[in-house]
Amino acid sequence: MQRICSLIHLTLFWAGAMSVHVLVPQDQVMTVSVGESVTFRCSMKGESITNFYLSWYRKTQGNTMTFIHREENIYGPGFQDRFRGKIDVSNNQAVLEILKVSEEDGGSYYCASDKHPGAGPLLSSSKTIEMYTGQFFQQDHNFLLNK
Repeated sequence: MQRICSLIHLTLFWAGAMSVHVLVPQDQVMTVSVGESVTFRCSMKGESITNFYLSWYRKTQGNTMTFIHREENIYGPGFQDRFRGKIDVSNNQAVLEILKVSEEDGGSYYCASDKHPGAGPLLSSSKTIEMYTGQFFQQDHNFLLNK
C-alpha cells in the first residue's frame, strides 16, 4: 500500500509540475509545395521563453525522431543549410523556418522545452505540427495537391 501511495504521489507531482508551462503550435496541419518556404511557430504559455532551451524535432513516416535545432545556433546533421531556428522573445515563441521544402521534409514537427539549469526544476513539454509535402501527402492520404 505504501508503494502504491508513493507512486500516486509521484504521478500527481509530475502532472502538477508539467502543467506549469505549455507549448502551443501555431497551426496543427500545413500543406506545403516542394520548393516553397514554411515557418513554424510554437508559443509558450505560463512562463517566459527565456527560462527554457527550445528545440525542434521531426518525426517521419517510419517513426524516426530526428533532432533539427536548439537555440544558440545548434543544428542536427544536415539541417543547417535550409533550416533556420530562432527565439522570438517579444512574442514568447520558438520559430523554425524551412527555406526550400523538399519531399524529405514531410512529417510531424515537435517543439520541446527544457528548463535552463539553475532556473528551477527540469520540465519539458511538446506539441506537434503536421507538415505534408506534395509527394508525402499524396502517398499517405491520396489527395491531389495544387502543383
